[in-house]
Amino acid sequence: LAPLLHRLPRQGTEGPAVLVLVPESSDAPDVGAAVGAVPPLAPLHVLSGAARAERLLRRAAVQTLIATPRDALQLVRRAALKLPALRHLVAAWPEAMLALGDAPALDALLAEAHDAQRLVVTADEQDPALHDFLARHAHRAPVAVAARLPVEPSGAARYVVVDDARRPTVARAVLDQLDPESA
Repeated sequence: LAPLLHRLPRQGTEGPAVLVLVPESSDAPDVGAAVGAVPPLAPLHVLSGAARAERLLRRAAVQTLIATPRDALQLVRRAALKLPALRHLVAAWPEAMLALGDAPALDALLAEAHDAQRLVVTADEQDPALHDFLARHAHRAPVAVAARLPVEPSGAARYVVVDDARRPTVARAVLDQLDPESA
């Protein structure tokens, strides 16, 4: 995702130039961390409260906004988010948004942000609901496939807490214990 986001040109607009839609608000901080690593997209705001986001949007203090479709639509209804001014719209995992019942909010947002370049991030290119979504709203959008998280843990995790001064010594000791043949 980061290489595609690096290519998005930064252009001055009123309000955010990039809107990133995520399925659930719990996904927003992780996506925000990935997007925040792309300097042209800063400053960014992960929507956690409509009142604070509204203040930031009115001051034009946000280049990138990350929100669920319902939260973004709420800001549009409050006249805080101007969708025609968007340059880019990233739909992260639209198949999950559709499964959560966010189709009406997605349709409304994408219809009003008609001039925004679209980028779709999906975990399942074969999902029939995704094909319908792409045909309606993003038939020319680049599609990036992101791996799904495993349903079950892939194995046991081991960890150790050490202070900074002892980190190199402990790292060598752990490697020696885990792989003694290569020591």
